[in-house]
Amino acid sequence: MEITIARDDTKQDIRLTTVSLSHNNQDKISLFRCISCGSSISQYGGTVIKIYPILEPCLDVLVINKCHDCGALYTFQTRQSHTHTTRVILFANPLFGLQTFRCYLCRKELLKYDTSHIVDLVNLKEITLPHSLICECGSSYLFSDLL
Repeated sequence: MEITIARDDTKQDIRLTTVSLSHNNQDKISLFRCISCGSSISQYGGTVIKIYPILEPCLDVLVINKCHDCGALYTFQTRQSHTHTTRVILFANPLFGLQTFRCYLCRKELLKYDTSHIVDLVNLKEITLPHSLICECGSSYLFSDLL
């Protein structure tokens, strides 16, 4: 993805995670936590329905939130959906080695992965994708791909 930084004429490729929200449970405000390190990123109303490691095109104004601990970048979008399962595409950066996916609500480590292996930390077994998982806090995930 190319983004032009304000007051800078250079264009850069940046890694950005898109979090898609639906209007389900909009009266409940929750804290979204970084899926890499577990730090708090933003508060949101609704239900998280997708977490993708790319910028998904949409009509919303682009607002980027940065994790204060690990530097991961996030943008939030609104989508129409009635699902309660969060679809996730993982991004394995070969420069980072073994990476962790954490629950965005309770920070529990759910997966460890790299470019060739994925381990489900809840059931303590190596998995292949697609894979469904329910965190002990009740969040439901469908891990569909590894980029």
